Amino acid sequence: MQRVGEEKVASHTKVKLTLSDLAPLACYAAPAGQKGQEAMDSVREAGDTVAIAIKKSVTKRPYTTFVLAVGLGFLFGATWRR
Repeated sequence: MQRVGEEKVASHTKVKLTLSDLAPLACYAAPAGQKGQEAMDSVREAGDTVAIAIKKSVTKRPYTTFVLAVGLGFLFGATWRR
C-alpha cells in the first residue's frame, strides 16, 4: 500500500553515476580531507611530545618513572579484573 506523496521504487532499479555527477561533491570532499589530515598531524605531534616527555623522565628520574609505571600497571590490572 502506498501513502500519498511517496514514490514507489523497484528494488531492482540500478543507478549509474558518472564523474560529472559527482563533481559538485568535490567542493565538500577537499576541505574534509584537509581537516582530517590536520587532525592526524596533531595526533602525531602529541604522540611525539608524549614520547619525548617519557624519555626525559626516564633519563632524569628513573626510579620515579618506574614507580609511576608500576602504579599505573596496578591500577590497569585492578580495573581489568572487574
